[in-house]
Amino acid sequence: MDEPNAKDSMELAARRLEQIMAVLKGERSATQAAAALGVSRQTFYEWYNRALITLQDSLTDRVPGRPTHPPPDPERARLQHEISQLQREVDLLKNAILIRDVMEGVPRFPVPDSDVPPTSRSKKKP
Repeated sequence: MDEPNAKDSMELAARRLEQIMAVLKGERSATQAAAALGVSRQTFYEWYNRALITLQDSLTDRVPGRPTHPPPDPERARLQHEISQLQREVDLLKNAILIRDVMEGVPRFPVPDSDVPPTSRSKKKP
């Protein structure tokens, strides 16, 4: 079965609206409108109620101006989460390297070029 294209969908919606308006104006009954559209009264009333709810919503006052915050961007949120995970991993790796270097006795600060070995800051005497 072929899917309706945009033009067919718009024409179908226009026919439904025409029948809904005729019922609202009292020009025909819901039964007659449903028959004209080839659907049950229940289906017609579902469309009728959706149309009235949408109409009411469109006429409800809204806060003027632009929204205070733009809508959240899911891609941005995903990337921010990934960045924070990667930052945690970097921090863990830095700490692991520091621990390894300390255990292997690797100096953490550059030693000036000289033949004199670095002195310990420890107060213990060897």
